Amino acid sequence: RRRHTRYISGTGVQTFALPICVLTRQLAQRLPEGSYIVATDLNAPMLAVAQHLGTARPVRWQVADALHLPFDAASFDLVVCQFGVMFFGDRPAGYAEVRRVLRPGGTWLFNAWDALEHNEFPATVMQALRPLYPVDPPSFMERLPHGYHDAAQIRADLAAAGFSAPAQVETVAWRSRAATPDRKSTRLNSSHTDISRMPSSA
Repeated sequence: RRRHTRYISGTGVQTFALPICVLTRQLAQRLPEGSYIVATDLNAPMLAVAQHLGTARPVRWQVADALHLPFDAASFDLVVCQFGVMFFGDRPAGYAEVRRVLRPGGTWLFNAWDALEHNEFPATVMQALRPLYPVDPPSFMERLPHGYHDAAQIRADLAAAGFSAPAQVETVAWRSRAATPDRKSTRLNSSHTDISRMPSSA
């Protein structure tokens, strides 16, 4: 039968079109030929850039809000979100939407950055910025991109969304490298990533 794969890249708060394109291209290359892939993001310009960069085979590109997915219930076998759940305004609500669109036995797979101290590049940036703002130092990186890494909290949010099967949480240490500092400044450091895998049936 025709298989459906749903890929979520985030909620439009991210500032690069690259994440959605990178993962979608990998899915297009690795999934069985008969798979149906829908790549979504809340940010239409981000989605347009990703579509322009292209994939190895046809993909459906669609603007969508992760908290209000425009898809029928039980319509996908796999939902994947790359570095987006940290930006969900209501994570249990977003996870409940994922659970709604998953077929029985489907899989919810997502990742999130670990704590700031485990990510050298953004941590260095924040160390440089704090002395410049001693009264009100910036805290965005700690609060959002690197603020959702506690496995117990992740499991609690999944349970609140109605997932009953135990989540598989894995911490992956990965250090990105660039040929020059200039190139490094244009890339996201990818060290220490929390990955959660949640089957929809329990």
